[in-house]
Amino acid sequence: MTLTVLLLAALSSLASLFSAVSPQDFQPTFFAQIETNNATPIRGDSTVISIVLYSDGEFVDVECKTTKVLKHSEFRCISGAAHRMAGQAIVKGKRYNRVVWSQYVVKSEKVKDIKIKPLKFTAQIRYYEYTPSPFSGMWGQRRRYKDFTAKCSTPTFEIKFTEKPKKSTRELLKYGKAAI
Repeated sequence: MTLTVLLLAALSSLASLFSAVSPQDFQPTFFAQIETNNATPIRGDSTVISIVLYSDGEFVDVECKTTKVLKHSEFRCISGAAHRMAGQAIVKGKRYNRVVWSQYVVKSEKVKDIKIKPLKFTAQIRYYEYTPSPFSGMWGQRRRYKDFTAKCSTPTFEIKFTEKPKKSTRELLKYGKAAI
């Protein structure tokens, strides 16, 4: 009798372990960041700005509610809807799926800093159900999943351009750019 009770207790704890990792228990993690290739860009030089989306689930569909990204500077989009790059990244010790939403090359001659207003995103994120058996996906059996809708926005981002450092007379003479 005690062996039966122990066996039932072990099976129920094992079943609760497998059911604890089901998609309905997940809350979607979804956030966006703006990244640059240069921390302190110099006025007149170009810098690349990337808008990157992160999620711990699989991206199914993403929509941006904001249309105007930058103003008061020279910028051009180098990757958009046709060239979105997906991959994985580790942020603070956790694995995330990553999508580069868009990239811009920005050049500022006259303006000292550029402000990027918050961009608002809505995403449909898919989580697959945990299958306890290694044979669950065999013979064409589809994995069960659940889709979640999540929203996020980027923080206000500011790029401060610095003045090009002046060269000394010695440096100018060294490269033959100054007349005596």
